[in-house]
Amino acid sequence: MLWGECISGALYIEDFRRIANDVGFKDVRVLTASEMTINDAALKDVLGNARFYSITYRLFKIPGKIETLCEDYG
Repeated sequence: MLWGECISGALYIEDFRRIANDVGFKDVRVLTASEMTINDAALKDVLGNARFYSITYRLFKIPGKIETLCEDYG
């Protein structure tokens, strides 16, 4: 059931960032993030207090061209 709900393969947010960084994406930016609502009572019992998010990232891999921190020019 968890596979069908697309949450069984979920990663911790910082694990995703670490993996992206390890494969060369030095600038990882969140474009959108929204918490997923679990409506099924049986799933709620299994998941307990775990929270899930749908996050869209933009990843950049431009060696030697990206600042170490994202700057806000606005």
